[in-house]
Amino acid sequence: TAAGQISFIAEQGDIETESDATLTATSNISLAAQGNIDQNAAVASTAQGDVTYSAATGSITQNAETTANTGDIAYTAAQSITQNSATSIQTGHVNYLASGNIAQNANTNVDNGSVVYTAQSGDIVMSSNALTKVTQGDAHYTANQDIVLGKLDVSEANQVQLEAVNGSILAQNVEGN
Repeated sequence: TAAGQISFIAEQGDIETESDATLTATSNISLAAQGNIDQNAAVASTAQGDVTYSAATGSITQNAETTANTGDIAYTAAQSITQNSATSIQTGHVNYLASGNIAQNANTNVDNGSVVYTAQSGDIVMSSNALTKVTQGDAHYTANQDIVLGKLDVSEANQVQLEAVNGSILAQNVEGN
């Protein structure tokens, strides 16, 4: 817990947070690793600040919840991203960007902002139990290969974009106006 910001930097290795820990700050929270990031601790920005994860040459596995009040939440991986726990933000944007595949196995909730999932050379596969909900804002899913959506609730979203550049789109449960 910090009154300011929290930063973890692994210039030549991986970052693994413990499951019995919670990272809470009133400002920015940043985890940057040359290798992989295994997020096992809950992460929360309670005031205004960004929450960023960057795996320069590796993958990211999100096994604990990430929340923010106002700011942006960004996951960026040179390989793949596996989202096994919820991500939510009141005001701001959620961005998952992977060079490889993205597996969305948990909910993403944006009250006022946008959600963007991008798999530059792979697939985006959302489990049938996962839900992406955008109350006010935009939802974008872009994959070089296939997109499989579980549940997408965009009832008041401004724009919804699903693009599978060299693949197909399977939307299992999409709700919107």
